[in-house]
Amino acid sequence: MAFLDGREEIVEAEGATGSGANIMDFPHDAHRAVIADFVDAIEQGRDPVVTGEEALASQRLVDTILSAAGWEPRVGA
Repeated sequence: MAFLDGREEIVEAEGATGSGANIMDFPHDAHRAVIADFVDAIEQGRDPVVTGEEALASQRLVDTILSAAGWEPRVGA
């Protein structure tokens, strides 16, 4: 992952790919990096690399794709 300030961070998979029986079984390393940057941004008084608006747009895209594929989330699963 490359940041606008020139920093780079390597994000590696934990193992699962989301391609098996559970499409939501995928590595969460990229999410952890975004959350860590958000916490750093608060502590350093700067804007996060990924804005709330960008994150929401990404989530809406994922929701649309999953909905089009007929996938329904299981609450409490």
